[in-house]
Parts: sequence; C-alpha cells; structure tokens
Amino acid sequence: MLYNTKSDDTANAVSIDESLPRGVSMKFYIEDILHGELLSGNYRTIADAQAELKRRASIPWDEEPNRPPCTSWETCGRTYHIVEYDNSKRPWKELQRIPSLEISELGVTWLMLEQTAT
Repeated sequence: MLYNTKSDDTANAVSIDESLPRGVSMKFYIEDILHGELLSGNYRTIADAQAELKRRASIPWDEEPNRPPCTSWETCGRTYHIVEYDNSKRPWKELQRIPSLEISELGVTWLMLEQTAT
C-alpha cells in the first residue's frame, strides 16, 4: 500500500487520503501487540514512525526499549505495528493498523516494505 502524506498545518496532523473530510486529525502510534503496549510518542507521518522502528531495529532485542516486559522475556519478543488514529473526536477511531516489525532472539524481521512511506 502506498501512502501519500500531506501535512495539514491547521490540525497539526497528516492527511493520508485526500478524500478524508476536512478537520480529521490523524496521528500515528507504535504498538507492541504482543504485550498490549502503546509506546510513548506520537508521530506526524508514517515515515516518522518508521524512522523510530528503524532505530529500534538497530538495538539488540534484549536491551531497552526492545526487551519485552514479561517475566519470560528471554523467549519472547516484540511485534510492532504502526497504528493510525483519527484523534479529532473522543474516543479515537482507529483508521488502520500496519504490521511493521518483529524483534526477538531470532533477529529482526520487517513485516512491511520500507519503501512504502513517502
């Protein structure tokens, strides 16, 4: 899937699809779906979230922030998804979830093509 990111200065957000109604504010977050953790930080674009995942991919799996929080962390890992939310209303509406990166003792596996973000 290709992403067309277009900055919306009034909402301080990113528009992925120009057909979205005006005033829709979108943010990207990174979630570890294995542990139900929404990681700190929000990203204006999918490329920004992807840059953070690239940084995490360069960190060993058993070091922070990749070390899993569970007691069986030595046989566990992280599965990161980039999640896009419309946060203009409460509760936020999830627009899409993109499986992105797995990190474990077996290594790093990219689940999305790094070329998709523009």
